[in-house]
Amino acid sequence: MKLLTHNFLSSRFLKNVNNGYPLILRANQKANKEVEFNEKFVLNMMPKVDYASLYNAALSIGEAGNMPESLPEDWETNVPVLMEVGLRVEYSAWSERMYFLSIHFIRRKGYETTQKGEKTLKNRFIRRIFSWAIM
Repeated sequence: MKLLTHNFLSSRFLKNVNNGYPLILRANQKANKEVEFNEKFVLNMMPKVDYASLYNAALSIGEAGNMPESLPEDWETNVPVLMEVGLRVEYSAWSERMYFLSIHFIRRKGYETTQKGEKTLKNRFIRRIFSWAIM
């Protein structure tokens, strides 16, 4: 599952769930896919993203890098912040990886976990709803 997709998932539709957002992320495998930085995409998506949830999800799987804990007020014009949020540059291989597009969570034998104490969503169910986003 892409990190961006995880940011939009909710479990509010489940019975007896009051607040189903954000889902707690637990991944037993992860894969990174190299993509080019697309500044226009990042600028268009950031207003739609809950940044605190994005940061916590990246932090929970060890991919937060140097992302700031909270998004600065001047994020639209602050190129280093855009690059850090949008990309993680690996200097050893000189490859760029975009957080939104490159971090995929592979949970073939697991569950996507909802808020603490609530039900879990089976991968098959999530795969049916978001088949375009899960690899």
